[in-house]
Amino acid sequence: MSVHTQFGVTRAAGESSVDYPILREREGGWELMGACCSECGTVFYPPRALCPHDLSECSETALSPAGLLYSFTRIDVAPQGFDPPYWIGYVDLDEGVRVLARIRWRERGEPLVGNRVTLAVEVVREEPATLGPVFEGPA
Repeated sequence: MSVHTQFGVTRAAGESSVDYPILREREGGWELMGACCSECGTVFYPPRALCPHDLSECSETALSPAGLLYSFTRIDVAPQGFDPPYWIGYVDLDEGVRVLARIRWRERGEPLVGNRVTLAVEVVREEPATLGPVFEGPA
């Protein structure tokens, strides 16, 4: 079994169900990655190799670092490796894709549907330590 290290996290090959990286470090910051169909221009998240509409090849593309909160919920009882309470929600990005991610709210109270949020990257799971997208608001 081959083992690789990425972002200071050691994982065995095949431990992740994600075939394509969703985060890319660039010029001291992070980008959320998607894919764009070369024929119809549809953008996808998470990234994919082929467009399900026309079976054309998709190319990797960086997604918007901000979006609108579509829906959310507070998690008070979390699975092992996660530290509750925290928010998760769907964020609609400018490209028309919807992303499920952790939400970090910087104001008192709770988020509201339609709030603008921005991308941050942080450890989203402690065991094993895993980096992931987090959207914080208000933007």
